[in-house]
Amino acid sequence: MLTSAFSHQSFIHLLFNTMVLYDFGTSIHYQLGLNTPLFLAFYASAGTLSSLGSRLVSLLYKTASVSRGSVGASGALYALVAMNAYLHPDWKVSLIILPGVDFSMGQLVPCLLLLDVVGIFRRWQMFDHAAHVAGAAAGLGFITYGREYWNILQGKLDQEHFKRRKGE
Repeated sequence: MLTSAFSHQSFIHLLFNTMVLYDFGTSIHYQLGLNTPLFLAFYASAGTLSSLGSRLVSLLYKTASVSRGSVGASGALYALVAMNAYLHPDWKVSLIILPGVDFSMGQLVPCLLLLDVVGIFRRWQMFDHAAHVAGAAAGLGFITYGREYWNILQGKLDQEHFKRRKGE
């Protein structure tokens, strides 16, 4: 499930995802003061959770196939976009398909997510709508609870490391 976040259908697919990762990932990395291991752990988790969401929806609709899985990082990228929308709803962005038209993140992201929810129920196949929704949920979950749980986990790991070193 994690490897699908690093697989892409074409060079253009990879290029667009890289642009989104750079724009929104850099913003989150600096806005929240995340260290690189935490950011990478979040990104890998968001990619895995979005793939899991995609797989569960495809099993629910009985469209799952062993040969056809999810490709691309869009679920993990949706997590970053949703986090930015939550933190900065007034930021202006534009879509490449609508040049010159600006949207606020607080308006655009909920509309895109609504479109993805409709896509799940209508079984549209153009994009992996379930991965988008699951990725956004992962991002919003992380922005709400993630830092707290990361600090708890890091504290437990540090205690275990100290116990092992002390026992040597």
